[in-house]
Amino acid sequence: MDTFLDFGIELNGDESSQPMVVITSAEGLSVGQTLERILAQAPDYDFQVKSAHFISVAPKRMRSDPADLLNLKVARFDVEGVQSGKILTWPESVIPELMRVMYPDKPGDPQAVHVYMGLGVSIGPLVTLHLRDTTVREILDGVSIETEIGALKNGLALGWLSTMEHKKDLTPTLKWQLLTTAPGNWKQLRTDAHTPTP
Repeated sequence: MDTFLDFGIELNGDESSQPMVVITSAEGLSVGQTLERILAQAPDYDFQVKSAHFISVAPKRMRSDPADLLNLKVARFDVEGVQSGKILTWPESVIPELMRVMYPDKPGDPQAVHVYMGLGVSIGPLVTLHLRDTTVREILDGVSIETEIGALKNGLALGWLSTMEHKKDLTPTLKWQLLTTAPGNWKQLRTDAHTPTP
């Protein structure tokens, strides 16, 4: 099945502070050409194709900014059969390096309690991933790419959205959300995948 795309999108600032773009589709344009037209209206952003179905979109300067949390270095990342939605909406729960940076007041404190409110923990296929010398962005991208395997058969492929909100007089807040796309005939594809063959 090659009729879907998913994205990993990093925004610097909340959604209301992002540039408005006009999306027009013309027959014969490739996905790349369409994305180039869209991002020409947001010149601070670029895109990178990471797999047959996954595209990374981010501010150009953030990709190489060592202060950007998505560039945080992670020596080892190992998950076995973990819900992909949990990783993509609450990555600090499975990336200790990220937890320490996001919550520096309680590093390694066994009494610290972190409460997650959201639906992502029970959404998406289970993933197994083993990465070395990686970054938070590469982990999120890797999880999304893993969800492509058996998309629609075992659950929708998932992308992610990271938003760094800069509120007046407050520490910037990093928020995570799931993104997903599916072809227009997804119901039929899912039915076909679950119909036993004689």
